[in-house]
Amino acid sequence: MKKSLLLIICVLFLIPLSNTPAHALEKLVIQGSTTVYPIAKKTAAAFKKEHPEVDVVLNATGSGDGIRALITGTANIANASRFIKQKEIKMVLEKGALPVPFQVAYDCIVPVVHPSNPIRTISMENLRKVYAGEIRNWKILGGPSAPISIISRDSSSGTFGVWKKMVLKGKEQTPQLKLMESNSAIVKSVKADKHAIGYVGIGYLDGSVKPLRVNNIAASTKTALSGAYPITRPLYMFTKNWPKGVVKKYINFVLDPQKGQKLVKASGFLPLFNTSATASTAMAAPAAQPAAITGAKATMTLFQDYAAMTWNEKVLRLQTNLKALDYPVGPLDGVWGKKTLAAYQQFQKDNGLEPDGKIMYQWIQLMELNQGLLSDKS
Repeated sequence: MKKSLLLIICVLFLIPLSNTPAHALEKLVIQGSTTVYPIAKKTAAAFKKEHPEVDVVLNATGSGDGIRALITGTANIANASRFIKQKEIKMVLEKGALPVPFQVAYDCIVPVVHPSNPIRTISMENLRKVYAGEIRNWKILGGPSAPISIISRDSSSGTFGVWKKMVLKGKEQTPQLKLMESNSAIVKSVKADKHAIGYVGIGYLDGSVKPLRVNNIAASTKTALSGAYPITRPLYMFTKNWPKGVVKKYINFVLDPQKGQKLVKASGFLPLFNTSATASTAMAAPAAQPAAITGAKATMTLFQDYAAMTWNEKVLRLQTNLKALDYPVGPLDGVWGKKTLAAYQQFQKDNGLEPDGKIMYQWIQLMELNQGLLSDKS
């Protein structure tokens, strides 16, 4: 009887223990832009394979929603297809934190029409007039005599924010249009309407709709990186303060040229650097690695020979030292693109902020002081 009772007690205690994992999974919550979603989906899946101890939760709700989730603490990373707004920055500051942007890819916003539409190119001026309601018939643009069915993104979309700034340029959209919540919804709508026009990120071109040239320039890696395509933008992942732990591991994974950046390209978007044979030499390890700093003593002595360096040598020097700090953030533009840095500096000035002394902020100071790092190649 005593043996049976003892067995029952042991079983009762063992059952809950058997259902308890050896260790709880670390959670990483990523939320935001539907444009950035394909990149996040592929990189999160690959990251999960490399780090099975991490539970990655991914939601596509729009850039604004992602940044709000970051502010409230319900997300670790906010995907955004636009730079953070001043009012959002102030909300983060009120939480005692700083928003840190990481450029993860380039994107072209591409106007799309039904495959049967004979139009192949459209000027920026005519694109503006179409969305302002000043051009209402395809005949004016060399197409069929039919009213133009205009499709746009909703106002909370980062893609719409960029479209409004770069295409509309102060003009108001015509109220005679349909609003969609995602890139995929626009693709679906244009595919179903012979007289429709919409716009999507380049990663959403799947052959079911026809991309238009803008000013007779096709969207491509080459035209985006050269600045020739007129509706090109960076894509971001934002963190609250400089990332640590699993958040830092994921950001580094996304920006790794041999990991996340390959998945950016596989997602249909444009990686942060040109992967052609010529440009790839900029990413190759030099025969003699420059001396890496140790600890937090980042000073201008690192750049004593800076003036004599080529652009590639400058990039390699910065990358090497960042890697020595366990912060392998990939190409320079993956840390701060020129426009990103300018915008971040501006909000620091507007809010009376100074770098907080952390090692990465010291690197930003070096980048600010060395204007050669912010040339047109950045």
